[in-house]
Parts: sequence; C-alpha cells; structure tokens
Amino acid sequence: MKKQRRDAIRHIAWRIVSLPLLSIAIFLIVEFCNRRSFERLFLFLTERPAMCGINVMIILATLLFSELFPRRRAFLSAIAILWIGFGITNYIVICFRVQPFTFADIQQLRDGIALMTVYFKWYQIILIFVAGFAIVAGLVLLFTKVKKRRVDYTRSAILFVGAVMGCMLTCTLSINAGYLPRRFENLVVAYDEYGFAYCFVNSISQFGIDKPVDYSGEVVTNILEEIPEEEPQPTALVGAPNVLFVQLESFFDVNNLVGSRFSENPIPNYTELMEKWPSGELYVPSVGGGTANTEFEILTGMCLDFFGAGEYPYNTVLQETTCETICYNLAAYDYVSTAIHNYTGTFYDRNSVYSRLGFDHFVSLEYIPDAKYNSIGWCSDSVLTREMIKAMRATEQRDFIFTITVQTHGKYADTLLPDSDRIQVLSAPENIYFEQLTNYVNALYRTDAFIKELLDAFTLLDEPVVVVFYGDHLPAVGLDADMLKDGNLYETQYVIWNNYGADFTAENMEAYQLSANILGQMGMEGGVICRYHQTAADKHSKDYLEQLEILEYDTLYGNLEVYDGVNPYQATELTMGSVPISIDSVTMEYGRILVEGRNFTEFSRILVNDSMLDTIYVDSGALVAILPKQEETVEVCVAQVSSEKRELGRTDVVVVEP
Repeated sequence: MKKQRRDAIRHIAWRIVSLPLLSIAIFLIVEFCNRRSFERLFLFLTERPAMCGINVMIILATLLFSELFPRRRAFLSAIAILWIGFGITNYIVICFRVQPFTFADIQQLRDGIALMTVYFKWYQIILIFVAGFAIVAGLVLLFTKVKKRRVDYTRSAILFVGAVMGCMLTCTLSINAGYLPRRFENLVVAYDEYGFAYCFVNSISQFGIDKPVDYSGEVVTNILEEIPEEEPQPTALVGAPNVLFVQLESFFDVNNLVGSRFSENPIPNYTELMEKWPSGELYVPSVGGGTANTEFEILTGMCLDFFGAGEYPYNTVLQETTCETICYNLAAYDYVSTAIHNYTGTFYDRNSVYSRLGFDHFVSLEYIPDAKYNSIGWCSDSVLTREMIKAMRATEQRDFIFTITVQTHGKYADTLLPDSDRIQVLSAPENIYFEQLTNYVNALYRTDAFIKELLDAFTLLDEPVVVVFYGDHLPAVGLDADMLKDGNLYETQYVIWNNYGADFTAENMEAYQLSANILGQMGMEGGVICRYHQTAADKHSKDYLEQLEILEYDTLYGNLEVYDGVNPYQATELTMGSVPISIDSVTMEYGRILVEGRNFTEFSRILVNDSMLDTIYVDSGALVAILPKQEETVEVCVAQVSSEKRELGRTDVVVVEP
C-alpha cells in the first residue's frame, strides 16, 4: 500500500513538473516560428518575461484539458501537435503575406485550399497532405493503443477550469493595468510584442465589435444631433459623373523602398498621375494580404480596428445583415452599382456578400470572356478596361463601378519568371527577397500599363467620369517597416482623376474615410456614417473614433438607434455579369449538342436535365458538348461554374423535343 501511494505521489509530481516543461517547450517552438530567428526569440524572452509567462500559461491551460479524458496521453499529444502545427502554419503564412496567422484564416480554409497551387509546388502540396495524413494516422493509432485510466472528473475539472480562470484573470488585470491592449490595431506588431499564443487565442475569442461602455440610445441621439440632418436628395444629380474606384492588388509606389534602384521606373504612368493629379497617402488595415478588409473599409466607411483580431466581416457579420455603403448612398442619386473582379466570384463569398453591400451587378472572372493569364495563373488586368466600359454601356443611369485587380497578387516566385525580364532590380534593401521583388515589379509594370490604357479609354468617353485609384495593401516580398522611406507597412497611395475638369483635393487619410470624402467633394451626401465622416471637425481626435465605434456597433450589432430600430438597407437582387448570358438556339445531332447564344465564357457549362456536361467553349456565341443518348424531351440551360465547381448562375431553361 505504501509503495502504491509513493508511486501515485511520484506520478502526480511528475505531471506537475512535466506539463509546465512541455508548455515551455511548445512556447519556444511556436515563438521561434513567430519570430523566425533565435535572436528575436531571445530578445522576447529577456525583454518581456511577463508576456512570455502569460503565453506559457495559456498553452498550459489548453494542455490541462487532456486531464478530463481517460486517454489523457493521446489528448495531450493531440493538443501539443495542434499548437506546433499552428506555429508552423504561422511561419509559412508570415513568409507569404507578412500578416500573421489568425483564427479568421481557418474560416477562410476553403479559399486557402483553392490558392495552394499558387503558393506551393505540387511536390510541396503532396508532402503537406502526406504529413497531415501521417499525423492523423499516428494520433488515431495513439488513441487506440493508449490504455484508459481512471479519471477523477471533479479534480480534473477543477484543475482545468482553475487554469482557464487564472489565465482570464491574469489577462483581464493586465488589460486594466494597461500592460495588454484591449484590441490589436496592428497585427504584425501585436504578434511581435505579445506572442503567438496570446494573440491567436484573442483572434478566437474576439469577433465583431464589443459593446462600447457608453453605448445607449441617449448617447447615439447626442451623436446624431452633432451631424447635420440629411437633406432631401434628388433622384438624379444634374451633370453627376460616373464614379469608379479601382482597387489595385498589392500596389504601392515601389520607389519608396530605401536604397532601391531599377533599370526603369516600374510605375511610370502612376508616377505621372501622382504628379499631375490630386494624390495622397492611404492608410489601409492590412499588409501582404487581406484585400477584402481594405475593400470593406472603403465601401462601408467603417473602421476595422474595432473588430476582432484578423476578422473578415465578409465571413462574419455580413453573412447575416446589410449595412450602409457607398452603393446604397449613390442609389439615392439613381446610380447603378457594379463590382468587377478578374478572379473567381466565390472568393471571400463575394457572390453572396455583395448583395448585402448594395451592389446590383457583379462581374467575376467567370463572366469575363477570353481572359488572358500571366505565368503564375492570375488573370491579366488588361481585360478590365473593356469590362468597365461594357458595364457602363449596359445601363442608362450613372454608374458606380468598383473594380478589383488581381495581376499583382502573390505569391511572387523565388525564381525569375519568363515574363519578368522588362524591369531589372539594380539595388534593394538588405534582406529583401531579390527574385521575388523582381517578379513583383514586373507584374507592377503591367498593371501600370493597364492604368494608362483605362485612362486613355475614359479620356475619349462622352460621359463624365471620376476615377479613384488606390493600393489595397503592400505586397508580401519580405518587407519590414525600416525598408520603407515612410516607415509604415500600412501605407499605400491613392490618386483622383477625372475627364470633365472638376477640381478635387487629396489629403492623407484612412481607407474608411475615402468614400465619404469623394462623395463630399462631388456635393453628395449619404447615410449616417458617411455624413459623420463628412462633418467631423477633427478626424484624428479620440472622440471621433469613440463615436465612430458606437455608430458601427449600433448599426451592425446594436439596437439600430440611428435608424429608429429599423434597418433601411435591404439586400439587392445581385445579378452576376453586367450583360445577360442567354441561349438563342439548341441543336442536338450526331451525338453532340450545340448551344448558340450570347456572352458565353470559358466557364460556361451546358446542363441537360440538370446534369452538367463536359463543355467546349467555341466562342462567346457557341458551346459544344458530347450528348448522352436522349430519347425524351430534355431541358437545357447554361451555367457559369467556378474552377472549384461552384455554380454562380444559370440561364433560363430551353425545352428541346427529341
């Protein structure tokens, strides 16, 4: 009996020692992945020991979850492997896009898998899946082989809950004391200052906007009283221009790189635009990736700093509700809103979210005929000029066209590509990825050529047009803040151009202020948030941001006090494509089916009795497929299908007799 007691005491003592040691080991591994150097890891350990302790506590609390299960060792191994897997994933993500790995990226898993062939070579993809399969198989084996033990559920629950509560109490006290922030305004800095475990757990627990302490109907009313009441708006504004926003993927003035020299300016047209037309600095919410979040701020006028760490509102709140946007604001002036993007329409769920942002049409890659692609596989931006002109000609009213480019999207290959021989990088900041930078600036050069082509077309247009160009974020080419002349990883540039002689000004501003600013300069008003930005006296004050947070919370999560409790924005019936795809005739003979019509693309597929056929794209007016033997009346239609086999829309059905 004494021996059993001694063995039990030794076992408990070993677990008391081993679990903290395992937590420390996991912490060191994931933090090395987070910082990617032993030197930076050492600095974190020596300069912020208390923060290191908080990270170890968080990991330890998750490991103690295994105490609740009879197969404790198996669960313990699974949790440890999960932490290390997250750490390695963070290492890879930072290398590819600068912005660290958050829980929101797990929500984007489907879109991430679709991009694997861009960011990884096939042998790497195979190795990733083999490694994943091996880990899962090993864990399954472990769970079947490990012997069950008797669990004291009361003691284990107290231990686990106590650890979790201890972490929560420590973090809460640290936040109240000012040692930890309530939210992360800069994820890159946050992961560096506070550690991976703390930041990643925060990205799990924080979604949406927390209820502001001062939120109440009375406070909202006081804010509204400071905003001039919206004047009755005409259904059309005489002489109003078409408004075009062009969001340039990973685009910035590459000449701002410290010590950089190129064989020629990679962006000659954009440089000339910035010199001759109003331009300024635009402060965006992400770096290296996160196009949809810059998009969100531009369209809604809402600041993402108030949301959860790394959150994509497209994947959370906008799955359920609408909100004020520039689309709805311009609809009051009888504008038609069209989004154009030369990439798949399902990315970031744009094909469904855009209806809740007030768009009338969405032209995605699946609706762009005869697209051309670069050596990586991204669609050329040059196709966008004709699509923007086509969208404008398809409507009788004035147009708001929101275009997102893709040609300069990463990954930028670490070997020189065949189409990267125009611009040579003569010098660049130390530690930057030289080959990646060369590939990037050559892609930049081609997007810059698209800008000239677009403006040449609009110069000849017989309708007034104002075009706003801006970069959505800096590229993932290994940039650090000290490599930039302005020292800001979240700064891009914007330019305002027009073809009708209007005078615009361009001050440095946040992305969420841009739309209201442009509308204000055209003499247009909008909803509450738009007018709030237009009338705020000091857009840098603490009160300005606190009141904006209250307005955002109220319109998305609160009682809709600003709208007297009723959301005035109804989701639109989003039409895919700016022009309809239609069938003119169907011919079935000799074991094949010929469908003739209009506006077909390479993504058009023939459906017979709702069964999709392998379809050959002949041209925009004809599709052909092998026809299974049919002896009865059939129903034929054409669907637009993404590369992930997701249907985006289909034509009316044509009934064909045998």
